[in-house]
Amino acid sequence: MANKVSRRQFLHTASIGALGAAMAGALVGCSGSSGSSSTASASGTYTPGSYSATSKGISSDVTVTMTFDAESITDVTIDVSGETEGFGKDIGDELKEQILKAQSAEIDGHSGATITSDAVKDAVANCVAQAKGEPVVSTTPGQSTAEGESWRTAPDAITEFAKEYTADVVIVGGGQAGTPAARAAIEAGASVIVIESQTEDAMSFRGGGQIGHLNSEFLASKGIPQIDIQEFVTDWQLRTNNRSRCGLIMAYAKNSGKCFDWMTDSFTAEEKDSWSVRQWPLSSNYTQKKSGISTWVGTPTLNGDASPVKRCMEIAREKGADYHFGTKACQLIKDGDAVVGVVGKEADGSYIKFTAKKGVILCGGGFGGNAEMCRDLLIEISDYCSDDTAIGGMDDDGSGIQLGYWAGGRLESRPLSSMGGNYVYPCNSPGDPIGTTAALWVNCHGKRYCNEGFGDIVLAAMAGAKEPQGKIFTVFNDTIRTDLTYQAPGHMAVDYANGEDEKLDDIMQGAIDGGDAGYEVTGMSTVTVYAGEDAQQLGQRLGFTGTDLENFVATVARYNELCEKGVDEDFAKEPVLLRPLNGKHIFAYGAEKSMGSMLVTTGGLLTDDNSQVLGEDFEPIKGLFAAGNNCGGRFGFQYSTSIPGESLGLANTQGMMVGQYVAAL
Repeated sequence: MANKVSRRQFLHTASIGALGAAMAGALVGCSGSSGSSSTASASGTYTPGSYSATSKGISSDVTVTMTFDAESITDVTIDVSGETEGFGKDIGDELKEQILKAQSAEIDGHSGATITSDAVKDAVANCVAQAKGEPVVSTTPGQSTAEGESWRTAPDAITEFAKEYTADVVIVGGGQAGTPAARAAIEAGASVIVIESQTEDAMSFRGGGQIGHLNSEFLASKGIPQIDIQEFVTDWQLRTNNRSRCGLIMAYAKNSGKCFDWMTDSFTAEEKDSWSVRQWPLSSNYTQKKSGISTWVGTPTLNGDASPVKRCMEIAREKGADYHFGTKACQLIKDGDAVVGVVGKEADGSYIKFTAKKGVILCGGGFGGNAEMCRDLLIEISDYCSDDTAIGGMDDDGSGIQLGYWAGGRLESRPLSSMGGNYVYPCNSPGDPIGTTAALWVNCHGKRYCNEGFGDIVLAAMAGAKEPQGKIFTVFNDTIRTDLTYQAPGHMAVDYANGEDEKLDDIMQGAIDGGDAGYEVTGMSTVTVYAGEDAQQLGQRLGFTGTDLENFVATVARYNELCEKGVDEDFAKEPVLLRPLNGKHIFAYGAEKSMGSMLVTTGGLLTDDNSQVLGEDFEPIKGLFAAGNNCGGRFGFQYSTSIPGESLGLANTQGMMVGQYVAAL
């Protein structure tokens, strides 16, 4: 019988350690490997047997059971069945192979499923400790165990190196911002080193299938009209309460189209012809502004891959960019107040010194894989969540931001932004059957609670975070395929122009035929759609009883009354979005209110308009730059977009521009 050990201890406050004194030639900070801080060596003697431990993943407890003989790990069973399908749920076999090969918890994990990977590492370390008869110390992935220690504390400097390299520009991270930066810098005549923690054979790019931008030659070739840059930037600043750095956003607006054309300049006309643009051509029902907030089309769908950034990497390397794969950037090197290099750690534990003659660009991704940073920096989400709720996503470990912070960089004011975690709407998933359609939303007591069409889905869904715990439902009519053409063309929107709405006929018929059982729709999430001949029957099938059922019936009646009037007297929804629930059948589905889970974080270090990191005095730090999800001042409190895919489009554009800028210094 396996020995079962559970653990759950969160650090509730981040202890802020003092930065070491600056001095000429000083090394600032050191980031340890991401994830668990308790790991065990396979070189000790084990007590033969099976041992089990659990650790909190992104959406469930992850359980690892390990079998040992006297000197080795002989078998591993990993249960990640409760994790997200397509991400953490699918990595068990891969991590088992890594553990058996490493004979320890010191494994690479899986990029794109950082929290699940760290949970597995944590549980493995726990099992190893049990087998060796050592004290079991286990933490939430990404959190510190030492009293008074936190991610804000810069570790001791490293001064001995196995190798040394020098280049004009040193880039930390070769992803959606780092690789365009590398290509742009080397094409501008600079020598370039890229430090990438992933191994070359396992290199993957998060996202990449949809790059939001405006006014490219590609979009013009599809007949998409130009977007007014002044109007676009003003809308962006309204969305973010003017918390975004306007100069960065203006640079994106002016250059994102040029960047997309540049990143795709090696693709053939035939390849480009295969790319569609979401929601294009637009329905005549579309309106640009909803509640004063604008949306536009401008997102090519690149067949679901990251081919432009992959092609950028190939070009950058062909032109001489030196990529160091499997190397973890763990410290910045300073000369006085200036950043002059990076310390990298290789898989064998040795350290490399990378000297940057012109500048270091931090492009290391977000911090959604670091639970402590999430608790500390995403304070709105922390306030919504209980102490034992996992906060984070399928993201990086925040080490790029840590490097900049330890070197004196200033973080943007909390709460930092993320893709989700602080809002709720029915289903709340890319698999949502009707996407962002502004249908009727009701809470677990059968009551409507907001303007479902306020701006875009993210802004509208903010209201759901303040509703009672339980299911939140969306109710729609049998005219849904027409109704959804009024939606904002944002994230999670049904792409009716390219056939994504065709599934709805089968879904509605399945719900009718399913009766009380409804019809299960599977995808990135699973949801059951119900049909009813009237609100009473539908409410009963949704599980409403008593007063809640009475509320639901009254809510549907009131909503139809408002649709008939053409004025939303209750929540001020745009008249064009008031679509009645008066068909032969009406439909609904719901999901439990859930907070804390996100895709990635999108906040970070403050910079100036040239992406140069600012110090505590708001003055630029010489030699230090940040782009992509290491850069703050872009999305305000929450990632909300006027064009889907703006995170990737902005990362690409900012990477290109900062690469050009630093190369010219």
